[in-house]
Amino acid sequence: MGKRFLSLLACLLFAACMFAGVCAAEQGGMITSLSEVKPEIFQAQMDDGSGRPAVQPHYPGVLSGLIEHGLKGVLDVKQQHPVFGNAALDKTVLSAIQGSLSAFTAERLEDYSDEVADADTPVRLWQHQGKYLLFSSGPDCVTVHLASYVYRGGVHGGNTHMALVLSRKTGRQLGLGDMFADANMAVSLMSQWATEKLAASLGAAFEKAGAEPRPENFTRIIPVQDGLVMVYEEYQVAPYASGMQVVKMPLNALEKAGPKPGVWGAR
Repeated sequence: MGKRFLSLLACLLFAACMFAGVCAAEQGGMITSLSEVKPEIFQAQMDDGSGRPAVQPHYPGVLSGLIEHGLKGVLDVKQQHPVFGNAALDKTVLSAIQGSLSAFTAERLEDYSDEVADADTPVRLWQHQGKYLLFSSGPDCVTVHLASYVYRGGVHGGNTHMALVLSRKTGRQLGLGDMFADANMAVSLMSQWATEKLAASLGAAFEKAGAEPRPENFTRIIPVQDGLVMVYEEYQVAPYASGMQVVKMPLNALEKAGPKPGVWGAR
């Protein structure tokens, strides 16, 4: 197992490509996809197999990297990520991704040991397939949204999400206190808005505990130029069958919390 593990970790590689821009969506409320949010969303595009990044005019200077490793029939991991060319930004992004992937890999290898020891347990291929979107909201803020399909050998896989709100100047991940003058008020306002929209959209399926005014319920938030997008994981606010929920809140509805100009620009 030790040799397999070392071999697995040795299979780290990066591939480069450029971004292509996408735009859509209108006012705050329920939306069906993050790709509907506007403006300034950039969808990662992998190259055509030539290994050369395609020239894209929409977001020059930002490349797309790929972390990939695996063990045949046991583990398959692929995660796209942005490469900004800024050492601090890239370090923060890679640290977050590698921490998540390391935990997933360690979990699989531990489970694999049990499968090998039990001849009646089938060995199943665990998968982690991830892409990302890049959001720009203001002069000192860029958000990397990482979305991954994850399968752990059960009846079905699921989707996981991570939103890294980053300072362009320092590369540091920003918290609610960096985004708002009053973080507690921001949480309260987001909870009120999300609860109203989710209750209307989901009806009896809405599980309100996942949108209550607690900071841990708002760890996947994305500042965009005209507001804030709240992403809720599968199971967080509704049963699995309802899927991921995405709520957009206009910036003027957050005025009482004092949105900071470094994140959204001068209003």
